Amino acid sequence: MLRLPMTTAALLANLVGMGMVAMPYAFAGIGWTAILVVPLFATLAVFNACLVNSCCAMLEERCKEYRKFHWYTQYSDVASKALGPGVGRIVSGLRLLSVAGLQAVVIVLTAEAITDFVLAFLPISLPHGQMYCALVVGLGATSVAVKGPCSEVTRYWCSVVHLPLSLSLLALLLAGLADSFFGPGQWSRVVGSSIDPLGLVKAAGYRQPDADHEAPQRSSFGERSAVPFFVGLGVIAFNFATVSGFTNVRRDMAEPSNFKRAASYSVAGYTAACLLIGVMGYAAFGVLVNGNVIMSLNSEKTRVAAHILLSVSYMPMANLISFTLEEYDKPEDHGKVTVWRRAKMASPLMAWACVMALVVPQAGPLMALVGSLFVCPVAFVLPPILYAGLCRGSPQWPERPLNRNMKIALVVALVTGLVVHIGGTVTAIMQIVHEAQTNHQSCFRGFCYEGHYTHAPPPAIYTQYWPDVKLPEGVGQCKYLL
Repeated sequence: MLRLPMTTAALLANLVGMGMVAMPYAFAGIGWTAILVVPLFATLAVFNACLVNSCCAMLEERCKEYRKFHWYTQYSDVASKALGPGVGRIVSGLRLLSVAGLQAVVIVLTAEAITDFVLAFLPISLPHGQMYCALVVGLGATSVAVKGPCSEVTRYWCSVVHLPLSLSLLALLLAGLADSFFGPGQWSRVVGSSIDPLGLVKAAGYRQPDADHEAPQRSSFGERSAVPFFVGLGVIAFNFATVSGFTNVRRDMAEPSNFKRAASYSVAGYTAACLLIGVMGYAAFGVLVNGNVIMSLNSEKTRVAAHILLSVSYMPMANLISFTLEEYDKPEDHGKVTVWRRAKMASPLMAWACVMALVVPQAGPLMALVGSLFVCPVAFVLPPILYAGLCRGSPQWPERPLNRNMKIALVVALVTGLVVHIGGTVTAIMQIVHEAQTNHQSCFRGFCYEGHYTHAPPPAIYTQYWPDVKLPEGVGQCKYLL
């Protein structure tokens, strides 16, 4: 059974992962105000996680069938008891759709990592956009064939073994961002010395691209200020997606009463990591940053190493996906492999994730769309509604009165979640359309890999061996768009 330190580590391990690479993109949309927005989101995340924990405790207290075995569809069962079976089915469908969205982000980031890794060592003659889209299809097919019918045997705290890898990715990102900001070999001289935060903020406005990395003088976003702001909110919401699954660790806790403290400590640690990456990424690149900041790093060696670590730091997303799907397995199937029943439910979701990745192959806008459309309702909108519903009286249980402060907190959390959900979804779609109009096409229309990653330094092998390597005319120029 897990005590407080191990529980905190388990929850932290299920936060630190792929979402970190998009924090500079969120800062680019919101600006330095994101330094205040991220802690506010973290506070809401802890508050909503504690609400879901209280809902599960009330459900187990009032209904005997939930006491014997902590293996039930938490959100949909709570919704059924609080608001009726119809709402429970809607919530169940929303959670399953969020699985597809999370898997789509995993596919896109993994395809980016593999493509950049291959291009760093091999001058591929195949147009890079076609290679990237072929990887997306291959990863999607693998997800359908493997993750669909097979139930992964794991526990929520098992990702603790992956925590060192995630922390290594964090350290590598910070080193790469410092190298990009201070210049090659210069950042190590300031480590351990006093750094003026105000000077760092001012310097961000005057950052110029290196001589060998000519970045285009245009923003990653459109002209309307509301669009990048809400897109950034969607990315931040995505980063706190796994708080919706925090209650899965309750079954392994020695003292469930420590859940609030463990959730607070873990989210606080992850918030500090997000702020570090966001501030340094925004200071280094400003608005000229990719949705995946690894693609913007100047050092090719750092990019390759970060991509390798990113590819193995998928555990937080994988855990949330697996435990959402496992909630629909029967208790007797726990620890076994389900085939046909699991395949009927999960394989179509994995196929839909592949389609989403092909339609929106840009990590930043896709992460914002998934965070706003799918993650935000589950993690930030539903908990206040479900908690208030369970606190109402019924013939089966007495009413649990809410004091004025709790009512205000529930309303604030609900309104904030709805604003991010609606505003983030609309603006994420607008941002996707904007990027499609600037030669960042989908894989169905011909994906311009070079056009999308114009903010990324070219692989060194092309600048070193370009005279000796004969490449097709379209490579590097995106003339093969349909």
